[in-house]
Amino acid sequence: MSEKKLYKWQAECLDIWKNSGTEGIVNVITGAGKTILALSAADYLLHTYPNVRIRIVVPTISLAHQWKQAIRDFFPNISYGSHKVGLYYGTHKDDKNTQFLIYVINTARDSLSSHVINDMKEGRHVFMICDECHRYTGDVNRNIFRFRHDPAFQRDQYHCIGLSATPYCSHFEDILVPNLGREIYHYGPSEAWNDQVINPYVILHTGICLNEKELDEYNEFTDLIAKTYGRMIAEDPAVEYMNSNEFFRYLSEAEEGSAACQLNNLIRLRRALIYNASERENCLKALLKRIDLSKKIIIYCERIEQTVRIANIIKKMFTPKISIYHSELKKEIREKYLHQFRTGEHHILVACRALDEGIDVPDAEVGIVLSCSAVTRQRLQRLGRIIRKADRKDTSVLYYVYAVNTIDSPFFLDENSAETRTIDLQYYSANNMFYCEQYAGYAAKLAKSLERSYTAPQIREFRTCINEGTHTIDWLLDSNDYDFKITSAPNRHRKNYWICMKKIHQISLEKQTDMDLF
Repeated sequence: MSEKKLYKWQAECLDIWKNSGTEGIVNVITGAGKTILALSAADYLLHTYPNVRIRIVVPTISLAHQWKQAIRDFFPNISYGSHKVGLYYGTHKDDKNTQFLIYVINTARDSLSSHVINDMKEGRHVFMICDECHRYTGDVNRNIFRFRHDPAFQRDQYHCIGLSATPYCSHFEDILVPNLGREIYHYGPSEAWNDQVINPYVILHTGICLNEKELDEYNEFTDLIAKTYGRMIAEDPAVEYMNSNEFFRYLSEAEEGSAACQLNNLIRLRRALIYNASERENCLKALLKRIDLSKKIIIYCERIEQTVRIANIIKKMFTPKISIYHSELKKEIREKYLHQFRTGEHHILVACRALDEGIDVPDAEVGIVLSCSAVTRQRLQRLGRIIRKADRKDTSVLYYVYAVNTIDSPFFLDENSAETRTIDLQYYSANNMFYCEQYAGYAAKLAKSLERSYTAPQIREFRTCINEGTHTIDWLLDSNDYDFKITSAPNRHRKNYWICMKKIHQISLEKQTDMDLF
């Protein structure tokens, strides 16, 4: 039996899963350890039913290999012989009688059900792990559950678990619940933060403005959308009563020339205008000039053309050593770039949506979401890339860039709590500066307290330090971190900077202490 030590949430969830008939869906934030949970469940079943076969379904080949390595790490003694770990996708099909067999969904939907039934006919128990289970409710992918309707299916030989950070999707109730069970455990960012399962993180909501030309176009699109929506309702009044999923499916299937088709095109054009707002690139340049580029940084874009454009800007202005990831690159090129980012040869990764799910991405310390959809699933995946626990890792930072006074949400996540620290930041391109009202208030209070005590050169140094901290979370660190930062500073200016950050931190906590500045 594996001696892997579990987090408290994993142990609790495992007990609930056992008491729920060894089935259920687990709703867990990315980076909290859902793979270890599932393998712990497999470990339990291996000792309860030694003949059990573990069938794992994943959305991508990359994730299949990630699971294979995780299994070998968790069960170091079962990598060979009848206990080996196998893969099943495309033209790579290991023995279907392998105890651990990992399927990619495109192959699983044609093969998995017959394999499960054969296992049961042999008298074996089956443990089915569905990773990213929200991906398996479509008309074709749901075929992985066909075995449930086979006369040879034996319920008492079937065990399952569904894993997802966002399990609720279309057909959740009629596909996932009957085949995997109900949600038995929820573990979100707040819980993971409290338990110190994930790295501490701060989300900086960074507002930009459309320029005058873009704003005129945005308002024109918005007027046209309102008028076209009215015509669509006149053509089909039932649309008004559709939920969000039904409405957008209706638009995507609309006939050419209909009001619904025109509305769909207008919505896409308005969204493209927001994604490509010129201030996004200006804001990114300003951030990269201020961020420590020795840290690992992932920059997320929504469109491939934006990804390529941003990568070219970074190569020209900052460093040629950057990794790029999008679906139009050849597989070997994508893997090479990820390897270079993982090993630290490259410190910046510019990525498109292809990176959001099912890819084994190296951990990063800073995330910059330059543009993204409103889909919660995508946002949680992006946050998960920077909050995985790691030794000697500072507080993770995610900059979420959004266009103010547009349909862009000013909030990155719906789930904001006292534990999920968020800061509102505004970028002004006219003077290429960032402004945080909360930080500015604390800094002004500190400045007033220093005016009568220090010389003009000292005050200038103080203001320089304050300006350098505007876009950062350096004033939000743990109180115990500042003395180390001050004593280990490489020069006088950096020492002054950390003294200023400590004082602002104390003001923010309303716990000012006496300390000589400079």
